[in-house]
Amino acid sequence: MTPSITVSVPPTTALTANHGLQLSCTAGWAKPELAYLCGLFRRLGEVLVACYRPRQYRTWQAQAQPGAPPAEGDEAAVFAFTFEEVGVALARRWGMPAAVVHTMRTYRGVSDGDHTLHMITQCSAEVARA
Repeated sequence: MTPSITVSVPPTTALTANHGLQLSCTAGWAKPELAYLCGLFRRLGEVLVACYRPRQYRTWQAQAQPGAPPAEGDEAAVFAFTFEEVGVALARRWGMPAAVVHTMRTYRGVSDGDHTLHMITQCSAEVARA
């Protein structure tokens, strides 16, 4: 019998999706359902890593400063890849819409796709994380 491992993943996926829906409606964006979908998949890579590499994920969580969210990309020191890379690779393999894949990337001041949708998703993720 395999021992059970409990991993604590922040329940921000549904919050991010709901914030994205509400923010897109408030902003008058024409596709609120797409903003919701983007919010659902924004942290796909982190959820997958937490499920399939729970011990390493707990190690990574323990290294984070108490009360402060870890910086984007810090996980590469523990895993040798980022959560973003995992999520984007799987979303592409699943054939997810390009808009969903694009918004899984952290906004770094440059956007080659729909800037509004990316900003809605990123803002929703940050609000949910806070």
